[in-house]
Amino acid sequence: MQKALQALWEHVHPFAAGLAQLAAGVYALHEQSDVLNSTVLKSREEMSWLEEALADLQGVTRYTKDELEEMGYVHKEFSDELSPEFQEAVEESTKKVQEFSVYLHEIGFDGIMTQEETDGFTKRVNGICDEVISTIENRKEEAQSGLKDLFIADDQVIDESEQKVLELLSQSSDAQISEVQTLQGEILAIQQNAANEKRQLNEQEIADIQSKNERIRQIELEALGGTEQEILYAKNEFLCSSANDGS
Repeated sequence: MQKALQALWEHVHPFAAGLAQLAAGVYALHEQSDVLNSTVLKSREEMSWLEEALADLQGVTRYTKDELEEMGYVHKEFSDELSPEFQEAVEESTKKVQEFSVYLHEIGFDGIMTQEETDGFTKRVNGICDEVISTIENRKEEAQSGLKDLFIADDQVIDESEQKVLELLSQSSDAQISEVQTLQGEILAIQQNAANEKRQLNEQEIADIQSKNERIRQIELEALGGTEQEILYAKNEFLCSSANDGS
């Protein structure tokens, strides 16, 4: 029995060692990918020991949470007045703004804006704006429906003053959509100009596009705000964070 077990171990041991090495390699690759993909958003305090080591080896700059907050890459502690859903929306918008910023520096990297890159840029910008416009329209419908139910709760009638409120709400949403579409056209025009001149985007153009994209995401948050505090946060705090991010 002992000889049989020893023979079995001699066959299994190399395989087990190989699996251990493979697992370690996969884990290291996973950690390396995390380091590269979350360089901006993950603070030193949140990194695993392997992530820290890989960051050092690759020359990745690491920041503390306080430093990331100061630069606007992550948000400071949210107020209790903001709902968890809105907080999540803010974090998601911040992430999307940063991802688009990285993308802007990647296209035309060889000094020329190709047709493929132009088509990809147009598709991406249109996708962003379609997403935001859809959010505004959905919130408009929800608010209109909620107010109508409230208005007819007592007398089953929407009077003139109540109808005026509904119209103002509709006009506000329509104005938000119109601004998003204007920004969309301006962003596409900037990129198309660079493509026509067969060059990459310059730093001023990148900054202009970033600013317009940040405003689009801010409009989305304003539409998502369900309370006065949330709308004020979208108008003030998110804009401030974006300004820090771009500085």
